[in-house]
Amino acid sequence: MTVLATLLVVTAVGLAAACLIGLYLFRPVEYQDPDRARRITAEMLRVDVPPVFEPRGTIEWDLFRLLLMRGSYYELAGEDGLLMFLQVDSRLMDQPDVRRHVERTLRDKGGGGPPLTIIASEEVDYLLGTEHVAFLRRTGESPVDPSKKYVLMEGTVNGHSGPVLVAFRIAQEAWERTDQSIANLVEATIQSIVPTLRAAAEGSLRPPQ
Repeated sequence: MTVLATLLVVTAVGLAAACLIGLYLFRPVEYQDPDRARRITAEMLRVDVPPVFEPRGTIEWDLFRLLLMRGSYYELAGEDGLLMFLQVDSRLMDQPDVRRHVERTLRDKGGGGPPLTIIASEEVDYLLGTEHVAFLRRTGESPVDPSKKYVLMEGTVNGHSGPVLVAFRIAQEAWERTDQSIANLVEATIQSIVPTLRAAAEGSLRPPQ
């Protein structure tokens, strides 16, 4: 093997190792910090979260400053329920086709928890500010225990710096209680969202310091 070939092999191995180390160092980071969850939520969009949804933490991923993902999540006090806000930003998001693709991806990946078998689905339209926003309401059951069912509510709204996924995952037994208190809280939370005008939402997300 010539010296040049040896150098090329060593360089290739070094670059591969650097990429692997970089991916490890910049993997998603979870913070169990209620105050951080509140702050990240406020930076993403304007929404009134009822006190019964207790802030728990955030998940953030800054990959070489090319792609930034951040989310905040809340747990329903005393119940099996989750509220999540998730936002992805990248330099490619300025392109309309890419932005639409990311919005679809956010909706497809939302909900959290184990994979569920969807048994019912319907679209619900909300007038938020001056915008009509479609939320997808689905019922899913656990493939392991079909008696465990969940209501999923997911929609994408325009936040301060781009599209934000809003996702609820609530145990069906809590959702279907006679007083409908949980269902009403979810409705009130969605109705409180004030989307940011598209022109004002341009810019890049910045990881919290």
